[in-house]
Parts: sequence; structure tokens; C-alpha cells
Amino acid sequence: MRGCVDALTVAATGFVSSVKLDDTVRGWLMRVEPAAGTEAQVSADALLMATDLALFTPSVSGQTAVDRLARQRTGLAADETAVLAAVRQAAFRIMQVVEGGMDGARLRDIATSELLRLPGGVIGADLAGLLLAGRLAPLGDGQHMFASCVTPLDEAGLAAAASFIRPGRGLSSPQRCAEAIYRHVVRHGNPRIPGLNDPSDGNDSLTEGRERAGPDRPALGEA
Repeated sequence: MRGCVDALTVAATGFVSSVKLDDTVRGWLMRVEPAAGTEAQVSADALLMATDLALFTPSVSGQTAVDRLARQRTGLAADETAVLAAVRQAAFRIMQVVEGGMDGARLRDIATSELLRLPGGVIGADLAGLLLAGRLAPLGDGQHMFASCVTPLDEAGLAAAASFIRPGRGLSSPQRCAEAIYRHVVRHGNPRIPGLNDPSDGNDSLTEGRERAGPDRPALGEA
């Protein structure tokens, strides 16, 4: 399923303005702090996050790049059709991992307090307490999947989105919230978690990311 999501979102980039994408990336990269990461790492993050914004920002007609892909794609297999429909419903959320593991994961939406279930193997058991930002697409059976990039947050990253959080009601402007978080992350850095936003392996990176994210604190809203 993950491969299907990746293939469809890559195809949807054909409906994205490369000029606007480049403008967004350049704007974010103008004031990058040394602690944000290596030049290659920061540039890759900026492109990934700018692409996420471009894919899910509605045009004047109200259509996103993913919507336009769905309108033009015909002859998809049943599973591809179902995944594309789910991705079109994806919602940007700020979440905290309640528990993870091979049997599944539970995340708490910190704006609505809603508990969200993910399939097993997506979030490790050692990431309980980690703050995440990302788009979750509903699978129709009470579970969700990530529809694009997953962004671990530290407290500073969460603070960048604080003005958009309406407790109990959700985000006031999900796209503007996503942009604020992505801009902050590109310029200032965020936790690097192997398997989520870091392709490297090794316990040292995982430990460092967890220390910066503060995963040992209790889930928000829980004692």
C-alpha cells in the first residue's frame, strides 16, 4: 500500500507548478540556521515539504493536484482506486504517538484529542510520546495511513503551529499550519528519526532524535 501511495503522489506532481514549487523552496532556504542539518539534507527536506504543500493546496477551482490526477486517471486497479480515493481525503494533523508496534499504532490528534489507528509496523514501540505532523488518509476500516511526508517535531516545531490549534475543534487552517511547520523545520531543524524522516540506520540517530523530541513525556491530555 505504501508503494501505491508513493507512486500516485509522484504522478500527481505532474499537476504541480514547478515555478511555485521552486519559489517556495528558495524562500524557505533563505534563512537556514547551521543546526538545521547538512546542505543536502535541508534541501531535500525543503523540496519534499514544498511538494506536499503543492499537492494538497486547492486551486481557484477548489481542485488539488491529487484531485486532478484522479479525474484523468482511468483503468486503475481496484486497490489503486481505493488508495487514490483515500489520499484525496487526507487531512493534515499534528499528533502524538500514544503507542506503536507491529500490532498497530495509536496516535492522538492534539487539536481534537481524537485517537487514530495505523497499521502495524509504521510506528515503532520505542517512539511513544513523539510529536508528529503529517497527512493521514482514512482507510475506511477505522484505520489511517500517511499520505505524504511524516515530520517529527520538537517543542519548537509545535510552537510554530500553536496559533493554528483550536483545542477540541481542530486546526484553523491546515494548509497554513503545514506551511508554518515546514518553514520552521527547514530553517531550524527537527528530530531525525530513521524510518520516518531519516533514511539512515543505527541506534545513535534514533536515540538522538528521541532525546530532541522528548518522547518519554506522557501523551498530551493524559496523566
